[in-house]
Amino acid sequence: MAQYSIGIDFGTLSVRAVLANTETGHVLAQSVFKYPHKILTALPDGTPLPDGTAYAHPSDYIDGLQQTVRQVLKQSDISAEDVIGIGVDCTSCSVVPIDKNGVPLCMNPNYENHAHAYIKLWKHHTAAAQATKLQRIAETRGERFLSDCGNTINCESFFPKVLETFEQDREVYNAAYAFMEVGEWIVLLLTGNSVISEPMAAFKRFYHPFRGYPDPEFFEAAANGFGAVVKEKLHGKILSVGQPAGQLHPRMAKILGLPESVVVAAPSVDAHTAVPACGGKEGDLICIMGTSGVSLLVSHNDTGMDGVYSSACHAFLPDTFGHEAGQSSVGDTLAWFASRFVSPEYVDKALEEGKSIQEYLTKQASEIPAGGTGLLALDWNNGVRTPFMDYSLSGAWLGLTNNTRPEEIYRALLESIAFGARRIKDIYEHHGHKILRIICAGGVAQKNKLFCQIMADVMGKEISVCTIPHVCALGSAVNGAIAASDGQNNRSIIAAMSDKETEQYRPDFVNQETYSALFKEYLKLSDFMSGYQSVMRQCARWRNR
Repeated sequence: MAQYSIGIDFGTLSVRAVLANTETGHVLAQSVFKYPHKILTALPDGTPLPDGTAYAHPSDYIDGLQQTVRQVLKQSDISAEDVIGIGVDCTSCSVVPIDKNGVPLCMNPNYENHAHAYIKLWKHHTAAAQATKLQRIAETRGERFLSDCGNTINCESFFPKVLETFEQDREVYNAAYAFMEVGEWIVLLLTGNSVISEPMAAFKRFYHPFRGYPDPEFFEAAANGFGAVVKEKLHGKILSVGQPAGQLHPRMAKILGLPESVVVAAPSVDAHTAVPACGGKEGDLICIMGTSGVSLLVSHNDTGMDGVYSSACHAFLPDTFGHEAGQSSVGDTLAWFASRFVSPEYVDKALEEGKSIQEYLTKQASEIPAGGTGLLALDWNNGVRTPFMDYSLSGAWLGLTNNTRPEEIYRALLESIAFGARRIKDIYEHHGHKILRIICAGGVAQKNKLFCQIMADVMGKEISVCTIPHVCALGSAVNGAIAASDGQNNRSIIAAMSDKETEQYRPDFVNQETYSALFKEYLKLSDFMSGYQSVMRQCARWRNR
């Protein structure tokens, strides 16, 4: 009798769920729920939230969990008794303060108008001052964990966000029984068990499996009384990827329409689940191109690298090291341009051809040869992750004229994203990591064939693109199946369930040569603009005044 696993992928603006056969990986049903609150711009009392913040409402995640699971069960028309596992992934590092009953503080009327009581999404950037403070202390103390996070503490990680709450709203900090990554909180809802995801802790929380967390003295040096943050605010058993977190709590089993015997896997970082879904193995560079971009390298080499934020063992797959680098804005940048910088004439033409505005721009941009726009862009619209770890930097276009057309800018943006990914690849290779295959996944890679060809031309290597929708949700379903087998048969389950359907893009020799030359100019521009006294930084200082 066939058995099934459900994978649930909590993204920035929506949650996706799939139901897959554990023997073949065949996806029988899928569901998407868009968060009604999106990214919050104001508190319930009307207080606007400042630029740089990125808060979310936990009720969106609860509703999305319930609706998508029910929907895939209804669509698939299978017996709920045949579901054996659930896997969960979530954007990281997205942090939520909860009370002792697991309820997010913002859902308590006493705290609904406290910004720090809500979910701080991964791209919440107003904790930059706290990140800088922790960085300075870590360097002074010679903390060993720095080498595991690219020698840079950035504001997208866990402790700067918690320290920001400690410094700016002590009432919320004191009321919080725990601060959890959202994926850990979802597993708590499902099972009633508090767990800590080892990959999330290693990649975003300065945790090392042999050394543990930094000493309390490190945190106390940041703020008087903050030294007890690990002891007082982090609770739960630490679990590796694919390990069982427990079975469904009876209440949640009834709500979801599933048997209590369903095993829930330890939560994963969203992008990480793409590795098993794509059949990743040692030597694979897997580029997830969605809202943001994440470039994951599977390696037996544990060498840490400046600008590569996280490196940890067993992060993506058993018995291998996982390295994570990334780009802060990919799909976000393309959507921003298409929604704000395109004339009504282009919108009308897109409608006439039955295309979205991005599809129309892609069609027009595909008629321009490599290098033919005369433009060069920086893919920094939401700051820089790799290699500078600096969220005060911003995007740029070079070469604009009064004759520049929207499709030329759009193509330059696609090229800049590919250049950013190429820079990450070069960093990996420079530090002795071998890259045998490049696999792309995510919405941008799956929807935009022009981008995939540009990636192949810029990388100078063949690109494989996973074509299955919701690849991260499939990866979570794989983890759910592994957890249901008590963590056994990892490799055989991954081999059976991973996506076998890929599209291949081979580099064009002429385009490759053109982009190699243009990439050198991209490096010059990015290095110049990232300088301490650069024009970009001076403009940012004036804006911040």
